[in-house]
Amino acid sequence: MRRSIVLPADIRTALGGTRASTLIVEARFAFTAGITFNAAARSTLDAAQRRHVSAAAQATRTAFTARGLR
Repeated sequence: MRRSIVLPADIRTALGGTRASTLIVEARFAFTAGITFNAAARSTLDAAQRRHVSAAAQATRTAFTARGLR
């Protein structure tokens, strides 16, 4: 069964639909077949830091931290 990574709604709300979708597409380039949720969160945060302003990276970090991902 193929799983997809879905951004939490609070990230989509903070960034807007287009920016959030762009973020997940960019982050997925670093995903491997056996990626863990923590590694996917880190990749997504890294993409947010590279691509968007620090407020977007902070919103991403806050959302993942709230879910126990670091």
